[in-house]
Amino acid sequence: MKERGGAIEVSASHKTAVDPTTDERAVANSDYEERVGKAWEADQEFSNALYMAYVAGELKLLRDYVAAGKPFQPDIPVDVGGELIPMHVLVAQLLGSQAQQETPRHGRPHRVPSAAPAIEQAERNAAWLVAFMLKSWREQNHRKRVPGAEVSKMISATITEAANAFHVPVNTIKECNIRTLLKNGSVVVL
Repeated sequence: MKERGGAIEVSASHKTAVDPTTDERAVANSDYEERVGKAWEADQEFSNALYMAYVAGELKLLRDYVAAGKPFQPDIPVDVGGELIPMHVLVAQLLGSQAQQETPRHGRPHRVPSAAPAIEQAERNAAWLVAFMLKSWREQNHRKRVPGAEVSKMISATITEAANAFHVPVNTIKECNIRTLLKNGSVVVL
């Protein structure tokens, strides 16, 4: 340490001994560099194939390596043009194929209502008609709830109308399916 005009100057060697976060970063950096270095050294054949593909543009060695099913560590980040990308993405880009999606989509695909069978479309249409009829009944009668007998009349009237519109037999449209659509919130008229 040196004193200059009232300020104390600390040498770099003294600073790392005092500041524990700097020491932890240095250890973490050296561990990372050692892990990446060992990964490259562990498979010299892959390292050579990747070098030839990336630097020289010769893809045959890398194609042969991947086609043979030989393993490489896909999760190692590689610095390409200042950007860190996983090894498997780099290999896929060099070989001209797209890398697999990082996070595959789970669950059912979105349903397209117009692709549904005519009977389902007729039931959905009837549910919409009933929903609009319920809304207008509530407005006309100044009530929040519609009596069950009125709802049943509305449903039976819309079943025949939907069956004619979608050219399906009346007995194929189920009242319980229309009620389910109205209750589960699939059809909401505000």
